[in-house]
Amino acid sequence: MSKILILPDIHGRSFWKDSVDKFIREFPLDQEENKDNKIIFLGDYVDPYAWMDHVSNEDAYLNLLDLLQTVVDMNAKHKGTFIMLLGNHDLHYIYDTGEDCRLDYHRYPLYRKIFNTLIESGGIRIAYAAKMRQDSKVNWLFSHAGIQLDWFVHVAETHQWDSNDISAQNIASLLNTHMQDCMKQLAEVSAYRGGYARYGSCLWADLQEMMGNNVISQKSMESGNGEVNQVFAHTYSTNPFIDEKTGIYMIDTGFSSYLLDENDKLNVYVKGDRPSSF
Repeated sequence: MSKILILPDIHGRSFWKDSVDKFIREFPLDQEENKDNKIIFLGDYVDPYAWMDHVSNEDAYLNLLDLLQTVVDMNAKHKGTFIMLLGNHDLHYIYDTGEDCRLDYHRYPLYRKIFNTLIESGGIRIAYAAKMRQDSKVNWLFSHAGIQLDWFVHVAETHQWDSNDISAQNIASLLNTHMQDCMKQLAEVSAYRGGYARYGSCLWADLQEMMGNNVISQKSMESGNGEVNQVFAHTYSTNPFIDEKTGIYMIDTGFSSYLLDENDKLNVYVKGDRPSSF
């Protein structure tokens, strides 16, 4: 049995610290029953909403350094506990996506080096797959913006991957293993976000593309791999969008963290709000 703490878009905000501290206090990682617990960051570490959150680019940079140090220190003690996923605001520092939304030009070379180093060292991923219990028929697939089956098949065909195994584990494994080969596809933006691609990537898909569109779960069940619930952020909302019927969990709500427990239940863990002046 295990639990997963999930941190949506960071964007320089420090709300993750209280959530991580509380999680580690409540579920000490050195206890046997907590050894499989995970803490997952869903990406977008920099490029703050300065006018809404009162976070400067300097604040975001220092917050990133703090987060990275925490991940390094904790994973040195408890290997693989902290997992960082890549977001679209991280991608545009390492690949020319054609957009520069709130890009920090002053720190561009520095962020480029940081994110490239994370990719080369395996310190950051595209997706993560998990099961909360060995006997559970539910698989969980984490990414920054959600994974559309048509987009994944398009990427697989482009790079001649074997996409017959539509399971959460195989999808995450292929995307993570071949991350550097599919940067062009990761930068694909659909019309829902002002782009021209047929599908938004798992870093760029809009919530509207994902709503009622968890075909991955259907295909996974058809092949006997069980249902797949997807957890992602990217599309900000004051409230999470949760559709248990289709297995869609969009949790980019600003300052709140979420807990996925051993019974496959996802709930708010630490609730936070934007500054009152917003």
